[in-house]
Amino acid sequence: MSGSFQLELDTKGPDIELTAPNYTTSSAKTDIWIYGNEELSPYQDFYFIDAAGDRRNVLFEHLGDRFHGVMYFNDFPIGISTLYVQVKDKVDNLSNVETVSINISEQYFFSLSVGDYSRNAEASDKSRNIEVSDMNRKVEVSIRNG
Repeated sequence: MSGSFQLELDTKGPDIELTAPNYTTSSAKTDIWIYGNEELSPYQDFYFIDAAGDRRNVLFEHLGDRFHGVMYFNDFPIGISTLYVQVKDKVDNLSNVETVSINISEQYFFSLSVGDYSRNAEASDKSRNIEVSDMNRKVEVSIRNG
């Protein structure tokens, strides 16, 4: 009586997808998600290379087949920061390294008063123009940084 069996080994790393915005402001709450196509181990190698070229390690919440991170970029320099991500599956196979670049800009607030009306708004671009039609009303604009 002869017996045989087939042994199949999982040697392929997980496929991952990185979801993050292309741009944000320095004080905005920014959600970042990493999705795997299978159950992931808690291992995470996540870091940013910021606009000054410095490496900044980050930790995200492990949620089975995904990771979730909430970032505030207050202490990051203004400019483009790149996130690098690598994870492992349950049997320690490494994924490919995925990256995403995020443009971090300053946040500006301005207040516009025209006659008896007042409106507050938020802008992330300090070169924003405000157009006012020709009329005999006083227009005041004040801008403050973050």
